[in-house]
Amino acid sequence: MHFLELRPIFALVGGIINLFLAILVIYKNRHNAVHRIFFILSIDLSLFNFSLFFSYPTQENLLFKRIVYMFASLMPALGYHFFITLLNKNNSIYKKIAISGYIAGFAFLIAVFTPVFVVYNHIWINLFMAIMFPYAIYGVFLLYKTYRSKDQPMERLRLIYLMCGALAIISVGALDLIFKNLLLSCVASTFYSILAAFAIIKHRLLDITSLGHKIITVLIMSFLFSVIFLVVVILIGRPFNTLYFSILISTILIIIIYQPLKNKVINFIEQYVFTNQFAYQHPIYEFSHNMNYLVEENILTEKLISVIGENMNFDNVGIWTLENGTYLLKKSFQPINYKQIINENSDIILTVKKYNFLLKDKLDHFLQYEYLTEEQYNLLKSAIATLDELKLESIFPVILNNAFMGFIGTGRKKNTELISSFDIKLLQMLADQYASCLKNIHLQLELFKHKEIILLGKLASGIAHEIKNPIGAIKGAAQYLHGELKDNNLDTEFADIIAQEADRLNELTTEFLLYARPPKLEKKDTDINSVLKQILKLIIKEDRFKNIILYQNFENNLPIIKADASQLKQVFYNLIINAGQAAGENGVVEINTGLKAGNLFITVKDNGDGISPEILPNIFDPFFTTKVKGSGLGLSIAKQIISGHNGKINVESKPGDTRFTVLLYQAG
Repeated sequence: MHFLELRPIFALVGGIINLFLAILVIYKNRHNAVHRIFFILSIDLSLFNFSLFFSYPTQENLLFKRIVYMFASLMPALGYHFFITLLNKNNSIYKKIAISGYIAGFAFLIAVFTPVFVVYNHIWINLFMAIMFPYAIYGVFLLYKTYRSKDQPMERLRLIYLMCGALAIISVGALDLIFKNLLLSCVASTFYSILAAFAIIKHRLLDITSLGHKIITVLIMSFLFSVIFLVVVILIGRPFNTLYFSILISTILIIIIYQPLKNKVINFIEQYVFTNQFAYQHPIYEFSHNMNYLVEENILTEKLISVIGENMNFDNVGIWTLENGTYLLKKSFQPINYKQIINENSDIILTVKKYNFLLKDKLDHFLQYEYLTEEQYNLLKSAIATLDELKLESIFPVILNNAFMGFIGTGRKKNTELISSFDIKLLQMLADQYASCLKNIHLQLELFKHKEIILLGKLASGIAHEIKNPIGAIKGAAQYLHGELKDNNLDTEFADIIAQEADRLNELTTEFLLYARPPKLEKKDTDINSVLKQILKLIIKEDRFKNIILYQNFENNLPIIKADASQLKQVFYNLIINAGQAAGENGVVEINTGLKAGNLFITVKDNGDGISPEILPNIFDPFFTTKVKGSGLGLSIAKQIISGHNGKINVESKPGDTRFTVLLYQAG
């Protein structure tokens, strides 16, 4: 086949590809101006290729020749318009240049259908190149100028793709017009469209290292398979005198050795071709194998930060973990200063959960090229603002059993490289394994703590029983003294103090016993509203609630749950009493019940001064109290009882609004 006879094949393929890309891009986001102008440009390139295909059998036909040049006339102006739209060049000067390009393009388009085109065909081509090509070249210059000003690796790589495609179509198109060939223009226009569409649509461009790695792997594998096939043909083909048998044997042999051979080839490439790019995988894989042997959370976190920071060439790495509803920075390679509080409802966390992991350049891409609702747009803008404040380029969640335990954040690559697909896989692997290791560490701590609690419970039970006996004797003796002293007209004040303190010590011992060895739950059908109403009847009669406003907001027809009503009464009695004490005289206490996600919730709210953020994380700890009198076991016992019901108790506090929320699941 003559070389020129390939032109209709390339033209047809180019036309189909350009048409497909045009439809794909406009389907992806018809609202975006970049997508719309690329659609028009690709349609023009597609029609240019199709006209070349149909003109080939009748190359001397003037009509088809005019149609080919008609579509070529608009390419430079459309290309320039695409560039300034992509680069967001809204200045009136750029728009005027684009308009002048369209005017010149339509002038040439009209000219090709006049007798002037027939007489001065060769002059027309030179004139077209002299006037129209500068528009395309200036567009490439704008791409290069923007490339120099960008510091985001993703955007720089995107602009490189566009510059390579544009330079290819300009240079090849010029050669084709000079030699009146138009063969390579089909290939160049297709190449350009693929790169441009890839740069617009693809959230994550193929980094050069990863692409080169894949190409070299395919080339080496193809060469080795070709050698295997030739050897089989030489050794087996002659005796059997059939090519089909050789193909069968070669195929079986290749299937058997494919995976081991591929692994050998990949190891060879990484060891001898991409030595620097893949050198860091070995210490990371080695650390990954040893992670499970680290049994202290702080050491595990510190080692992981060190391995990522030192080997993967990031300027910073940090790990955040969830503690009491807030994500706190556990450790970072370099100091990270930020003011905002990151909790489970923060935009950055919601965005990570939506996209599985975050890349700042990916979010920038969504904002620029994707059609977003106002809510989606604001969410992404907020997430990007948080990344900027944290000085992070990527976030990888630490998730185990669908529980979002924290995240690993990385800064930029020190050498301004793009975070490669290989980096992403490594970081995802480390994040998953870190979650698993954290879970194991926490389970070991819980097991150890559980054993300690059992021993403590046995010890406490014995001591408490021993203490209760002398307390009873002391109180009895105090009461006897009180009677004797009263009969002899002597002061009984000290005898009363002994009796009161004996009662207080007895109460403390009872609470301690209750915490150390809680009674077994006796779950029965329970109406939570009824339980609360019984408690409130008792509380309202107490003197300390005479000057407190008490609101009840109980939702009707709540489902019956399996629960220990007597123990729940103890929980809610303590919560309401605490709320009343916090609200103070003339304060307000509000009790609400209802359903949330199919489960019961009970909220006890007061309008007191609130709980200090410094002590809020400690209020459920045993023996922690800010009261002058009190054991510090009330909230610990309440949490223990609710946990025994497979429920949760949470607290939120700010001045004028402190609320304890108890969640009781219907399964009970």
